[in-house]
Amino acid sequence: MYTPFKSPICINKNVNTKNSNFQKGGSDWLNKISLFNRGLFLTYNLWENLSYRKDFNNIKEISKLNRRFIRRLEKKCNVHQKQRLERLVVIEKDKPRNHVHMIVECPIHVSNIFMTKHIIESLHQTKGLGNLDLRKMRYKSGLIDYLTKELQTDMDSIDLENCYFKGRD
Repeated sequence: MYTPFKSPICINKNVNTKNSNFQKGGSDWLNKISLFNRGLFLTYNLWENLSYRKDFNNIKEISKLNRRFIRRLEKKCNVHQKQRLERLVVIEKDKPRNHVHMIVECPIHVSNIFMTKHIIESLHQTKGLGNLDLRKMRYKSGLIDYLTKELQTDMDSIDLENCYFKGRD
């Protein structure tokens, strides 16, 4: 049975409030579970065949590339199963061109210069990854707010398969 609304309502207003609360909750959760004291912020583009499609299979392929890149990087940094690199991986699909943002913790036994070198080498060895923008992380909370701007209840932007957070109290 169809029942018309008695007064007009603004659906977008309600949706935006829900999404902003969801984004705030996601941002608070990430700030709570992650440290990133020696973090590096990297953004890389993808090859053309992965850049524009937004479907599930394409996102899975991007996630596999992220996993290959991370495994190569961990091997170069000589970290083992118990000492894995702490990281947050976000696949940004909201823009016309897909790209990946990542915060990676630099291990204590590796200098920032060597970590940068390892990241660049791992990126060049992983087929499917394009240009890299690498920066030293200064303010964790603002950066996490930036990365969670695309969080929505019906779409995954955080690549949870490739994220790793060390145990926190």
